[in-house]
Amino acid sequence: MLSQFFRLNLTVYQKRIENFSDKDQFFETGVIFPIAISSGRVTGEEVRLESTDIHGFHTFVSYANSRAFGVTPITGGLFLGEDPQDLFLHGLKFANDHDQRNEAQFQFSYNHRPSGLYASFSGRYDSGVPVDVEPGTTLADFVAEGFDPRLFDKIDFQRGRVRPRTILDLSVGADLMQKERVSMNIQFDVQNLTNELFLYNFESVFSGTHVGYPRLFSGRLSLRFK
Repeated sequence: MLSQFFRLNLTVYQKRIENFSDKDQFFETGVIFPIAISSGRVTGEEVRLESTDIHGFHTFVSYANSRAFGVTPITGGLFLGEDPQDLFLHGLKFANDHDQRNEAQFQFSYNHRPSGLYASFSGRYDSGVPVDVEPGTTLADFVAEGFDPRLFDKIDFQRGRVRPRTILDLSVGADLMQKERVSMNIQFDVQNLTNELFLYNFESVFSGTHVGYPRLFSGRLSLRFK
């Protein structure tokens, strides 16, 4: 606790895992199969600064740095993806699918209790997970492989990772009715406010390719009976 208004949390962790569990995606479908790798290690640090409720305002900002890798060989499961020969070698260290060096998040919100109105603005930064690509790949090579050319600039072929992204979200809502036995709430959300095209991952050995969602509008009206 830094003061009566702000709280700071710091976490440092290290995990050493035997039979490190992961999953393998069946080509480009949504079907996945569990697999196990000989061992793995996950290390990292997380820090979060959060405010208390200050006249209806609340905010937080967080940062995480981590590293996750596995060590071959594969020890179990069903592998139906690309040629897995290297994964049967002993002692080969490789970055895990969710290995990501830097992540940051923030949220700023306001709740006006007398009227029931509230709003929040939030964002998330991700530095990018590993991809299975060849350094020096050209746009022509990329398209020849059957990939959407719009995704080419979303990959750092020299670094071997998807490019960093920052996604912003906005939410507004109101508690319209608060009775003893029933309450009503309405909320409107905009996700990926700037409509950024981004990749979660690309041609991952275990997880395939996942493209992020475009700008997404949604709303809801809910009744709660007590």
